[in-house]
Amino acid sequence: MIVVDANVAIKWVVEQTNFERAREIVERGTEMLVPAMFVAEITSTLWRYVRTSQITAGQARVGVASILAQISFIEEDADLAEEALSVGVELNYAPYDCFYLVLAMRRDAPFVTADGRLINRLASTPYGSHVIHLSDWT
Repeated sequence: MIVVDANVAIKWVVEQTNFERAREIVERGTEMLVPAMFVAEITSTLWRYVRTSQITAGQARVGVASILAQISFIEEDADLAEEALSVGVELNYAPYDCFYLVLAMRRDAPFVTADGRLINRLASTPYGSHVIHLSDWT
């Protein structure tokens, strides 16, 4: 079981750096957990790809459905908000990204991301052990 963020899931449907690694997660049948905001995040990201003509609207619709079909469990944001805010304040980092971290900690699951900036921010904190860069996930 792992927590994946939107930047990993987008790689399942849009070819980007480390897309092979992202697709391995799906191919292995790994159980995946996400906070509810993940749905809005992947939808908005795919819309941006449509807007910049990198994919078609039809590909985006198929992409949303395909991504959501891989997710095993969606946690309500309200259940994570207070703790995500606390972690964000502690780290001086956007609580938005902390929703994924909090979910990973609660479920005792690794948080897999391709967000190097977040990983660098967490590296020297007690939270660093909860996050894994997509390229290092095994």
